[in-house]
Amino acid sequence: MKKIMTLTAGAALLLLPSCIQEFEPQQATVTEDQASSAPGAYENFVNSLTSSVAGQWVFDNPSYRKPNDFGYPSLILMREMTGNDMVAVGGGYNWFQSWYTSDVTLAPIYLNCQYPWTYYYSQIKNCNTVLNLAGENPSEIHKAGAGMAHAWRAFYYLDLAQMFCPVSYAQDKTAPTVPIVSNDMSISGAANNPRATYEDMMKFILADLDNAERFLSDYSRTSKEEPDMSVVNGLRARAYLLMEDWVNAEKYAKEAQKGYTVMTGDEYNNKVNGFNNANSNNAWLWCCTFKKDDACMVTGGNHSWGSWMINELPNGGQTGYGYYSKYGAGNYIDYHLYQTIPATDARKQCYVDFEIDKKTTVADVVNALSAYSDVP
Repeated sequence: MKKIMTLTAGAALLLLPSCIQEFEPQQATVTEDQASSAPGAYENFVNSLTSSVAGQWVFDNPSYRKPNDFGYPSLILMREMTGNDMVAVGGGYNWFQSWYTSDVTLAPIYLNCQYPWTYYYSQIKNCNTVLNLAGENPSEIHKAGAGMAHAWRAFYYLDLAQMFCPVSYAQDKTAPTVPIVSNDMSISGAANNPRATYEDMMKFILADLDNAERFLSDYSRTSKEEPDMSVVNGLRARAYLLMEDWVNAEKYAKEAQKGYTVMTGDEYNNKVNGFNNANSNNAWLWCCTFKKDDACMVTGGNHSWGSWMINELPNGGQTGYGYYSKYGAGNYIDYHLYQTIPATDARKQCYVDFEIDKKTTVADVVNALSAYSDVP
């Protein structure tokens, strides 16, 4: 077909020398210029900043890393596992076990180390694409997208700086974090791009947030999956907290909270609505959600956040997925941490009381668990 089309085009050029039209060669892949010139392209790139956060596989071959490769929520679990607050159980069925034990599979040659690096820089590339398309002084129709790209990029670098720097900001501002890949960086610059110091990284992040404010100051978002000014101020608060600038951290935290209300204990622990209605709940500043047609959901719930966190998933049929419910590979809170949460704190209800382990009959256990779940 390609040969026939080439011959036909050649013949047409010979016959119609006064009407030559220049065509861009067709290839198997789409260039950034081609994509940006397509109808609605800019909006699609902006929407991808949000739609790619959760539910998508990062690696080209998802068959290998599926169970803990489902977007940003998997990064949350990985970091929790390397701290003291969460304990991985379930033996060989728990794909987060190596993060908890920090064993040999965290060495540089293993994909566990490549995963966060690949995820974050893939997302940063998406931000840079939007910023390049918008230009340095975006038009009115491009401003919101540019603002969101700046906010997302600041968010990702804030995570990366803390994950890969060996010390805190207060300990050593000259300590290395990660390379900064900006939208205006040349190919030669990218090839010689050392790790930024903590000080330079924080300057870059705060500059991104300044630009985010410049473009989002009048923007009303369509869902809480998108960043807006409350999110920008929340990210500023986190950045200043990391820098131990307590005055600015408090200032911007209060700015971020304006217009929101804290959940009551009953709302927080509601089994149906507690964490399922972010867009209608006035306590949520920002969120990411899984959708039923996400790649990791279509082929099986084993490859999702819920697989590790929902113990009520049934065992059987299309919905019979879940490492927690199927293999007992749930993730436990640290006993000491649980004991330090006051009984009056509604959040303690999120964790099953260790005392239930002392029950001697199934009936007593089921009765005690009814406080946490409607599924026996």
